[in-house]
Amino acid sequence: MTSRFCVTLAFCAAMVASLFLSGCATLNKNECQTVDWEQLGLQNGQNGEPQSYIAEHQKACSQYKLPVDTAKWDAGWQKGIRNYCTPANGLAAGQKGRTDASMCPADQMQQFSYYAQIGGRVHSAQSAVDSARYELDQISNDIKVEKDRDRRNDLWRRRDDARMRMQDAQDALYVAQRQADEAYADLMRKGPPRQ
Repeated sequence: MTSRFCVTLAFCAAMVASLFLSGCATLNKNECQTVDWEQLGLQNGQNGEPQSYIAEHQKACSQYKLPVDTAKWDAGWQKGIRNYCTPANGLAAGQKGRTDASMCPADQMQQFSYYAQIGGRVHSAQSAVDSARYELDQISNDIKVEKDRDRRNDLWRRRDDARMRMQDAQDALYVAQRQADEAYADLMRKGPPRQ
């Protein structure tokens, strides 16, 4: 490698590291000074953050020796988490791979978890499809460049196996998506939960 390339690479690595580290804090100094703690707690709850998330704000604000109003944040979080822990949000969260219901209030946990598991099956099935597609693409690319006949024959067999896995994964995704669609339609028929 040339020294110029190494310097450029080091500079890029430093920039990426600084961006990563600056993105770790939940709040900056100005936000720690001016934030409406109850509103922030409400937003964090509505985003499904666990109650322990307050520690992230405490860590961020402690850098500036600024206090966190945990009582106000918690009051907002208690309202927000109830908005988050609905069956419909459970279904949507599961489809994003978030199936944990432990942050939900006891009276909402079972329903949220039930629908999150239905959504989670869609997420898992989609991941299996993506993985099979990636494997199939890799094998197809290997076939294009492989010169040895025996290795090519082996790659063709592997490609056939990968196609079967891909089909199985797509079938599983179809079933999971239908179940999620039926669960969502059922929720829409029932209407919003009573508060």
